[in-house]
Amino acid sequence: MMAELPILSLKRAEITAINRRVKAGDIEAQAQVQHLFDPYPRPLECFTCAAEIDGHPAIMFLPEKKEFEWMMAVPICLECHELPPLMRWAKALKILRKMWPGVHFNFVPPR
Repeated sequence: MMAELPILSLKRAEITAINRRVKAGDIEAQAQVQHLFDPYPRPLECFTCAAEIDGHPAIMFLPEKKEFEWMMAVPICLECHELPPLMRWAKALKILRKMWPGVHFNFVPPR
């Protein structure tokens, strides 16, 4: 079976809230994030390196094209997750720039 790359669109406010809970050690929030891609058949494809993921993927939250209120959740393999954050983000942003040429990503909320 060929690996599938699901990309979920989620509200930024929901992601921010659940990330706060995860950082605080909330086991229920950690499980919720870990199981985001359970409905999709395995293997999944890593967003950053295209490797096949048979088990639970690590999750990376990325900006949507132009809507600040929305973010994407994408699966990444454990090898990519273990990269230094700047390298992981550089790989992901390189892909997003190819997906959406000319789009500038702004991580600061509009005033």
